[in-house]
Amino acid sequence: MIDVQRVDYIRVPVTDMEKANRFYGEVLGLERNPNSPDEDWVEYETGNVTLAVMTPHTHDYEFTPLPPGPIALRVADVRDPERQRLPPAPSLQAV
Repeated sequence: MIDVQRVDYIRVPVTDMEKANRFYGEVLGLERNPNSPDEDWVEYETGNVTLAVMTPHTHDYEFTPLPPGPIALRVADVRDPERQRLPPAPSLQAV
């Protein structure tokens, strides 16, 4: 039996690294791992799992967005005024 200890990272596919870095690094304030392999694969630390923000087309993958709600981040206080800095969630429309 394999001794799985934890989830190591979640790959987050994006099409615009500049916007993604602004969101994860500046808006959410996540710590950027200084050992991230390159500018098209940037890792952000959340404490118990790493979010690997990457552009699939530079890694021989086709871009497929994550389905709604696959990542949930726990915060100390959901009523914290700092939440006001977050942009509104995009509306989901049926295709």
